[in-house]
Amino acid sequence: MSNATKAKLQEEVNRLRDRIAELERQLPPDPRFTRPVVDNTTHGLSGEYDRLRRNYRKEPVGLCCFDTELRYLDINEFLATLNGLSVEEHLGRSVGELFPELAAEIEPQLRQVIETGEPIRDGSVIAGTADQPGEKRYFQHNYVALRSDDGNVIGVSCAVTDITDRKRAEEELARREELYRRVIDGADSFAYQLDYITDRYVFHDAGIESLIGYKSEEMTHERWTEVCVELQGRGECAELSYDEAFRRYLAGEIDVWKADCLCRTRDGSLQWIYDVAVPVFNDQGVVTGSLGILHDLTERKQAEEDLRRSEEKFRRLTEDIPVSLSIVQDGQRVFTNKSAKRVTGYSRDELMQMTPGQLLDREAHERYSKMVQECREQGVTSRGEFRGKDKEGNERWVDYSVTQIEYEQRPALLGASIDITDRKQVEKELRTTTDQLRIILDALPVISYTCRPDGDFGATFVGGNVLQLTGFSADKFTADPSFWADRIHPDDAPGVFEGLANLFERGFHEHEYRWKIEDGTYLVFHDNLRVVKHADGSPSHLVGAWQDVTEGKLVTDALQRNEEQYRTLAENSKDYILRYDREYRHTYANSAALQISGKTAAEYIGKTHREMGFPDHLCQLWENAIDRVFATNQPQGEIFDWTSSEGTATYDWRVFPELNGAGEVVSVLGVSRDISELKRVADELRESEERLNLAVRGTSDGLWDWSIETGKEYWSPRFKELLGYGEGIETTCDQCLAFVHPEDKADVLEAVRLHLEENLPYDCEYRLRTRCGEYRWFQARGEAMRDEDGKPYRMAGSIRDITERKVIEESLLESQRFLSKAEAMAQVGHWRLVPENGEIIGSDSLFDIFGISREEASLDSFLNAVHPEDREYDLYHIQRGIDYGEDWNIEHRLLLKDGTISVVQAIGEAVVDETGKTVLLVGTVQDITARKQLEEKVRQHQEQLAHVARLSTMGEMATGIAHELNQPLTAIATYSHIVKHMLNAPTTDRQGIQKTLDKLEGQTLRAGDIVWRLRNFVQKSPSNRVPTDLNALVKDVARFVDSDIRQADVSLQLSLGDACPIANVDAIQIQQVLVNLVRNAIDAMDEMPNDRRTVTVTTQISEDNLVDVSVCDVGKGLREGEFELVFDAFYSTKRQGMGMGLAISRSIIEEHGGRLWAESNRTTGTTFRFTIPHGDSHGGQE
Repeated sequence: MSNATKAKLQEEVNRLRDRIAELERQLPPDPRFTRPVVDNTTHGLSGEYDRLRRNYRKEPVGLCCFDTELRYLDINEFLATLNGLSVEEHLGRSVGELFPELAAEIEPQLRQVIETGEPIRDGSVIAGTADQPGEKRYFQHNYVALRSDDGNVIGVSCAVTDITDRKRAEEELARREELYRRVIDGADSFAYQLDYITDRYVFHDAGIESLIGYKSEEMTHERWTEVCVELQGRGECAELSYDEAFRRYLAGEIDVWKADCLCRTRDGSLQWIYDVAVPVFNDQGVVTGSLGILHDLTERKQAEEDLRRSEEKFRRLTEDIPVSLSIVQDGQRVFTNKSAKRVTGYSRDELMQMTPGQLLDREAHERYSKMVQECREQGVTSRGEFRGKDKEGNERWVDYSVTQIEYEQRPALLGASIDITDRKQVEKELRTTTDQLRIILDALPVISYTCRPDGDFGATFVGGNVLQLTGFSADKFTADPSFWADRIHPDDAPGVFEGLANLFERGFHEHEYRWKIEDGTYLVFHDNLRVVKHADGSPSHLVGAWQDVTEGKLVTDALQRNEEQYRTLAENSKDYILRYDREYRHTYANSAALQISGKTAAEYIGKTHREMGFPDHLCQLWENAIDRVFATNQPQGEIFDWTSSEGTATYDWRVFPELNGAGEVVSVLGVSRDISELKRVADELRESEERLNLAVRGTSDGLWDWSIETGKEYWSPRFKELLGYGEGIETTCDQCLAFVHPEDKADVLEAVRLHLEENLPYDCEYRLRTRCGEYRWFQARGEAMRDEDGKPYRMAGSIRDITERKVIEESLLESQRFLSKAEAMAQVGHWRLVPENGEIIGSDSLFDIFGISREEASLDSFLNAVHPEDREYDLYHIQRGIDYGEDWNIEHRLLLKDGTISVVQAIGEAVVDETGKTVLLVGTVQDITARKQLEEKVRQHQEQLAHVARLSTMGEMATGIAHELNQPLTAIATYSHIVKHMLNAPTTDRQGIQKTLDKLEGQTLRAGDIVWRLRNFVQKSPSNRVPTDLNALVKDVARFVDSDIRQADVSLQLSLGDACPIANVDAIQIQQVLVNLVRNAIDAMDEMPNDRRTVTVTTQISEDNLVDVSVCDVGKGLREGEFELVFDAFYSTKRQGMGMGLAISRSIIEEHGGRLWAESNRTTGTTFRFTIPHGDSHGGQE
């Protein structure tokens, strides 16, 4: 105890001594209160105290005194009656002697006061009373040391107060708060307290972390402001702004605060939290805070905090029991103790001058008067609770008891007042808290319930709001244990009961399932169960909360889809999207940003541009823009050039603030877009606009503008100049109309009407009279501007002098007439096709060629005239011209209406705009039927010439062929003679005959093969191209010229490529070419030594993917200038040659789409080479 406290206590003791002395002088001796057993004077007690003690004898507050031996010096009747003994039976005896069961509690406290001299307040004892020995009651003991005049401790005074009612109230409060705590815990909600004085939120329990990702200790008011993004009022707060609703709430106009809060959790996701709160009042009825619940936040902490606050209130209530004692005689207070000041606020002197009516209100004073009257008439102690006001005007409650006593030999009333204001306040708050919690539970969108912990989980209690949420009353659940289980969706029931199997092991369980409500529909419920256990750990019951999350489920799914869509858009955007915090660190980068920078997400996240090595000047530019966003809460933008691995580009960089619920910038979102192309186009557009302005200023057109609504007109100076007038002359529509040639006026007015009323283009040509009276041709164009309803309100246009063009057009018409005659003579027609609308325009000759009239002109009519077998081929080229802008030059047949077939050559060209789109097709069609017929005759002549050449070759090869054919014929004759001889022999050698006949057959086949080759080579047949193996064809040629090879003593070498493909060729014609080339090679080496005469035939695939065949000799070679001359008709390097072989060979190769040429070898000799396509698809009969 501090020195100041000791001094204050000593002062009170001294004052008490003075008062006792004064009373001693006033009170006459009373033998009734004499205690001969104890000599007080031996203990230093004055007689004045003895007299005061007699007056307290019947006081209902227990009072007693002990000496230093712990023996009773005195005790009043109230305490003696409670102990079940008389006053006399107490005096001189100790607590241990009289009440051994209490000695262990009381005597140590008495010794402590005697030894230390310090008082002990608020000591408590639980004991029975004499009238109710079986009932335990609570008593509060206050011990104060009694001192002699010299300051020595000579005893202990004790005041005993029955606090059973207060203790029971505290226990009831604790039980109720425990019940509410369990209900709130089971509701899966989280409570909070808001103190308006400190302006701070206090969240209870760590469940807030599961709700928004922040721990309880992290939640400050500033943090909550950042987390709360949006607020929507409910109930009384609905339709009100936040400020207005909060003002009414503080003013007490709104009893319950209800709001939906959209909160951003730590991981950045958004979550709705239901906030319901009630105001907290101080003793003056002023709102000092709020008590609320956030749904999904664990409410156990809130209940614990409420209990702590309640205990704190009770602790303050019990710190100093205020027992006010007073004696009233003849309606006037004649004595009061110091505790009265703590109860009433008045000093002793002030109280001595006041009546009870001045302290109590009217109703309380009436009850007080009745109680006093009852005490006087019946001589019993009366007791009651009264409400009054203290000196400061504060309302106070007292537990007042009055007993009739004798004071100074006259009747008096002894009153004892115990200040129960705190208890009354606790009771009031308990009722308020109970009502508030009931309101909160009814307002929560959850159903609180309890159920049995056995197998069927039958409900024992269900909240009243179950009817509103499910359509069923609580009785349905409590009356039928299986009611809840039977309405679970069949698909969800197995999982529900499987999850409940682990409930008792874990102590809690959460699950979601579908449950059928009264109207037959299924809702999704979130069920949160907790096990409440007995002291021994066995389950007592289950407490749960049932919440309809159907709408939340839909919202969650929609939010997830929206988030996925947003992420998909961001990840697939070509823009570079990044997010920054206040320290310029990256918190997000999309795929485009990672790709352009060549970095990974790990290299971006958590790092600044500087840390990633970007140029300093760009880092400074970006950081300045981010700072401006945080400072101004406004978007910012910059344009900069940046060089990446893909080159230097210009970027438009925009940064936007991302706000929390309080409107504060928490991060910055940056979007960069490559505007290099846009900048280039803008520069070109600016240059184009400058050129346009120059062109308008220098144009030869006359411009005009007419406001249809106001009639205001504008005519450019050039307009007036075109008519020969100066700028000073006024020009109006009526004047201009007067200048129009009379023959054109009606057409002009009709063109204007059609444009204004029917929105047809205004583009016409007419004559205007100039100032000198001459009529000149003008082209007029105009465009009307229209409102939302399509009504024209303004029109502008221009006129252009086209007199010279008109003269030229007349000349062109004459030229066209001449061209038409020329086309008719040449059988050529021209055409023009607009792909957008299918319009086709052609010359007269075109229609004559196709055999259709101009009235039938359409793309379909022209295509219908094309031979059915060629129509798709023709349409293919037209479509390629439209789609890809390709030109074409093809030949196809026409099937005319009279059945005649003609052949035409069609040439087409595509005209494209600046975007590459085909806007026009133009071309010509020429009837080449006569030419084709002539070409066919020429081809037939060429075939006849080739046949003659082959026959000539056969004549030249006759000797060798005859020799070759003579060998098998001679062998046939010999074998025939042998067989005849063997048949005439005496004994027949059948085996020998068989072998000889086999040889005879072989020579016969050989002769036939030689004849077959000769026949094929010289036969005259139409050209027929078929897929042919060129390597096999070369081998056939080698066998065919074998006799010439042997006769000329030449070595023939074949170098045939393995990958040489099949080609569509006329085998006889290609064989003729090869035979001619090989025989020419043999003749070219007639002057060479025999051992050097070699002809090499090679086949391969050329670099441009053609079949390449070459015949190489080692002769004397060709002279310079002969490499092309040798292919001319009738030119020959041989003395006896006709000069037709190579000419015919080249025509054959070119007919096959190939090329034949000669080239000199590096050393000596010449190589003749030809190439032809392979895999050709247009083979067949020609």
